[in-house]
Amino acid sequence: MSYLCPIMDIPIFGYPKALLEIAIRFRKAFPDVRQFNHFLRFVTAIGHYEKGSLAHINSLFVEHTNQSNFNRFLSSKFDLDFLKNEHINAINEIEKDGILVIDDTIIERNGKNIEYTDIFFDHNKKKYVRGYQVATSLFIGKYGKYPIALSIYRKFNKEDPAFKTKIEIQKENIEDAIERGLNFSTVIGDSWYFTDDLVKFLNAKGKSWIFTSKGNRRVKIQGRWTSLDDLILPYGESQLLTIDGEVYSAWEKEVYIRGIGKLSVVVTEGINGKKYFMTNRLDWDSKKIIGTFLNRWDIEVMHREMKGNGLKRLFLRNGKKVEMDLCLYAIGRTLLEISTIITMADHKELEEGIEIHKRLTGIEFIENASQKIMEFGKHAVEAMVKAIETPYKSTVKILKSLGLFTFNPLDKINAKL
Repeated sequence: MSYLCPIMDIPIFGYPKALLEIAIRFRKAFPDVRQFNHFLRFVTAIGHYEKGSLAHINSLFVEHTNQSNFNRFLSSKFDLDFLKNEHINAINEIEKDGILVIDDTIIERNGKNIEYTDIFFDHNKKKYVRGYQVATSLFIGKYGKYPIALSIYRKFNKEDPAFKTKIEIQKENIEDAIERGLNFSTVIGDSWYFTDDLVKFLNAKGKSWIFTSKGNRRVKIQGRWTSLDDLILPYGESQLLTIDGEVYSAWEKEVYIRGIGKLSVVVTEGINGKKYFMTNRLDWDSKKIIGTFLNRWDIEVMHREMKGNGLKRLFLRNGKKVEMDLCLYAIGRTLLEISTIITMADHKELEEGIEIHKRLTGIEFIENASQKIMEFGKHAVEAMVKAIETPYKSTVKILKSLGLFTFNPLDKINAKL
């Protein structure tokens, strides 16, 4: 018998009910029902298990096929455009409006032969690291938070026709979200994304936006050109604002920026110095501008979750597979968020938070395992042991020999289609 880690993963006997009910809408994207089965396993496991490769995810299910089948899934042919449309449609059925937060992050990976990785400066670690740099976007609605796009930025020679800046990648992602009908009215981001090109694009799309700005940005105020750092801020004109328990000393000014036009800038001052919040919404007051922008923190939380949970297992070397993995990760996290919103009605004692997906799926995995043990007795226990002993080989024949079929929701799904 193979060595077993003292901290064991919970064996999975079936898909979470709420997740399965939502995931049915994606079935038509997959020509082969086995592809859909792999998709279900992917979105089920990424919300609960922190580490491990795709092969490990596959082995978590008591009834699993050979690990190579799951690995090939990412390069198989299915209707990705349909998946992306249903991704947006599923969100729109829950949320009628929201905020799109844009940012980027680095997923560290060692190895010069791993496609699409490069050397980037990590501002959090204050040093250069190797990995994937990913342009990200997160939709924040009234009820939940949903990843929209995770796109790899690649360092080409800038003369290469395939080269795209992170600004160009984000414009494409925003355009794609608009074309697919995502219900969002506002875009927010940090000062790196406050460029003339991007804000003109958003203005043309009729979107509200808020970005922070660096202090050296030149603005025109009361007929005089100056930098934001040199704005005159009389204390008599300041406001004390309390937002989410934090107190802000703020000034609100209307300024003009060449090539963009009139903007509203809110200046705040605190222990970390001055911050400048720029927006095209001249009709919003300081409290709404700052309060709206503070939603940006949620994308930082998403980045930590990505690195700490699902993408720790991103050990793929093929760049195209990594792109597909990131796309399915965004869709899977959205499905888990929606299923959590639905399931929370039955678990009101649980506090909301980033760990809620794990708790709810963990509860259901334990309930499913207990039910199978009560139904099949020692055969269910034997099936779990065999699944753990043979993580990379198929357990289907083993389960058949025991007369035990752990779950088969696919027949019911096909009957509905």
